[in-house]
Amino acid sequence: MNMKKDENRDRRFSIDKSFLESHFERRGELFKTITADHPHLKDCFYRIRGQAFVSDRRIITKDPVKNPILEKDEYDDHSIHCLTLFKPLDLFIGGMRIIKPSSPRGYKKSLPSADLSPALRNFVDSMGIDVCIEVSRFLLSRERVELMNHYMSEKNINHHEETIYASKLMYLIKKMHKVIDETGSLYAIASMEASLIRILKKMDLEFIPVGPAINYFGTIHPCYIDITKCAKILEERNPKIYNFLIHDE
Repeated sequence: MNMKKDENRDRRFSIDKSFLESHFERRGELFKTITADHPHLKDCFYRIRGQAFVSDRRIITKDPVKNPILEKDEYDDHSIHCLTLFKPLDLFIGGMRIIKPSSPRGYKKSLPSADLSPALRNFVDSMGIDVCIEVSRFLLSRERVELMNHYMSEKNINHHEETIYASKLMYLIKKMHKVIDETGSLYAIASMEASLIRILKKMDLEFIPVGPAINYFGTIHPCYIDITKCAKILEERNPKIYNFLIHDE
């Protein structure tokens, strides 16, 4: 494990509470996250996902007939896709997928992370799969982020990688909160890198690891978040972030 890399990524959210409470306010004029609810927007999401996972991370699909640019799988038909927009260029730079329980090929309802982790499967079965959703694939396209960075440099907009990452993540979390509320879910499960779990915990968005880590295109950790409990903690500890998440833009 590259501890130096994890330490650098964790610095994207310092202990400084003023940064946690204000970074999204300072960047609100630059970013917005929307639901990809039109075929053109979904196509854009798949292209960005292809760039992020196939091109940027050099993850090669096991299926040689798959289009490496339009990266899709069987869960996409039962998912809500979100895109983060960089407003000044009208450019989508990344996104997120929220997977609803589905019955692929006629089997009982499932979620991909629960299929990979027996411990997470036991958790989902004990809570009831109909009150669970899966948060999948926080992503950024390196090519599109470079275009954004070039624009901000030309316009002399003061920015740093950690601030951009924080803002993009917050707007995805805002959309995630809205989708979860609309679906009536009580728990969100995920498989995340340890560094992302730590970042979210510093925001009082605690995904709790369940069972051993999984080796799936790298080391990831099955986890879940109790949405009701988290909302109460967030409202008490970080009211500015809580209000940002629950109010529409």
